[in-house]
Amino acid sequence: MTALTRPTTADGLAEAYRLAAYFVDLDDEPIEVAVGHPAVRLEARLARADTFAYITACNPASELQPEAYNQRADRELRAAIDAHGYLRWPMNSSSPDGQWWEAGWLVGDAPPALLDEWARRFRQRGILLWRRDEPVRLRMYGPEEFPHPQIDWIE
Repeated sequence: MTALTRPTTADGLAEAYRLAAYFVDLDDEPIEVAVGHPAVRLEARLARADTFAYITACNPASELQPEAYNQRADRELRAAIDAHGYLRWPMNSSSPDGQWWEAGWLVGDAPPALLDEWARRFRQRGILLWRRDEPVRLRMYGPEEFPHPQIDWIE
């Protein structure tokens, strides 16, 4: 997905997020996480958390931004996570075709309301959020336009 070909409708964007590749880098070992599937391998390595979320501050509203903007936004998000004392690990996502890539953070045990606040603050259209031993869920922001059993729509 490139800035020119990215989906413009909510259902297209939700589907792109749902099908994206998500990777956590633990000790130089990338561990893939997929929406709709339990993150067994990742959770086994991160026994200290009961809930997990992937959030980024890059490319707000799914609009491609300059690298300097994304780096500044990432520093602000990282500072917000650290100020609350939550565990975090580097994580990134990529469109299935590898054309769209975003760096972000896997955050352990942050409450959904705070994650929603951060997502809105950084104008993100979606994050991942799941509980240990349950499938990874996509959390999209806005009115429900694309019902799907793996997606939670938050207005």
